Amino acid sequence: VLGAARVAAAAPRLDGAAVALTALVGAGAMHEVGEAARAAPLTWLGVLVATVALTAVSFAVAGAVFRAFGRERALAAGVAATVKNVGVMVAAVVGAVDPKVVAVVMTAQIPVLLAPAVWPEIARRLARRRASE
Repeated sequence: VLGAARVAAAAPRLDGAAVALTALVGAGAMHEVGEAARAAPLTWLGVLVATVALTAVSFAVAGAVFRAFGRERALAAGVAATVKNVGVMVAAVVGAVDPKVVAVVMTAQIPVLLAPAVWPEIARRLARRRASE
């Protein structure tokens, strides 16, 4: 409808707006993350490291499983396997579940919230590698 050139030209602004809107929505539910980080910083940091590691492992496993279907499909499968936003669901029940559960789940959303900033660079690097092959 808009044309590929217009969408490509607007992509950085759209990505930035998506990150800002996601951060605004997530900020309301991230209260428990701040409390958990202040109350037990090493424990929270361990949860963050574990969630980032789980994200990376999920990406690698999904990519490996779908590698036979081509690099682009493997990358798409990896993204689909790792970028799961359950933060909105937790925000809806924040008063009904233990704050520790909310803190862990919302901490796991940090890689999701950072994905729009990280994935374009990964895609550029993969495209350069593909072009050099």
